[in-house]
Amino acid sequence: MAKRIVLSSIETEKKRPTLFVRHLPTTKRIAKLRLNFVPVDLGAAGMMELHAAINTIVSDGWEYVVKHGRITRIDVAVDLPSLTMDSIHFLPKKPAHMLRLFPSGEIETIYFGKPKSNQIAIYDRTKKRAKLGQDIPQSLRIERKLKPGGLKLPSLPTLGNPFADTKFLIALPCPPNSAKEREWALFSDSVEKRGLAAALALLPKDRRSAYKKHLIANALPIWDPEDIWAGWKPMIEELKIASAHW
Repeated sequence: MAKRIVLSSIETEKKRPTLFVRHLPTTKRIAKLRLNFVPVDLGAAGMMELHAAINTIVSDGWEYVVKHGRITRIDVAVDLPSLTMDSIHFLPKKPAHMLRLFPSGEIETIYFGKPKSNQIAIYDRTKKRAKLGQDIPQSLRIERKLKPGGLKLPSLPTLGNPFADTKFLIALPCPPNSAKEREWALFSDSVEKRGLAAALALLPKDRRSAYKKHLIANALPIWDPEDIWAGWKPMIEELKIASAHW
């Protein structure tokens, strides 16, 4: 059974937390509770209301959640303004990926990793919102979907940076060696057809290493994983997600 938790500060139904309840068929006692919510959608006022609501559902309220609850999934997203899918190249730690396409052939979403494990999704947020009839400024969203394997809430502030190993480039730079312009042109064609990671995987080991080093040196200037992640711990503390005491 799934029910939305009504919070007076949240008017949009979609943004309200969802509580999933599983009963034991014989005793009709609750066997499992699962809570889905987006902290940034709730804000401080919404989180305060959520804590009050949880107090009416389980003994000891949010303190019980902090002590006994386990995190099964975390989605962390970053928006890059003014960029489109064809204006960037992504260099993942592993080359495996899956593409989804618009009917016109344009790339809609790029996935790296499997859905049932940790995964990165890159998509045009503006086009996605346009399908819903919403008009927002042009931007790309980089979303990290984590399956932390039962992480407990008190460990959230020290969660490792999920973007630490990600690299982005705006188009491709000039070749690393002007004498190798023809090879670089062939590589550029391969990138356009297969994607950056797959194109690199086809190169001989020495050239792959040299190209990768050159590409990383020309990474997207506005992409700074350390600076992005610096706001994680303050956000967790401000919203009191991992705190048992209110």
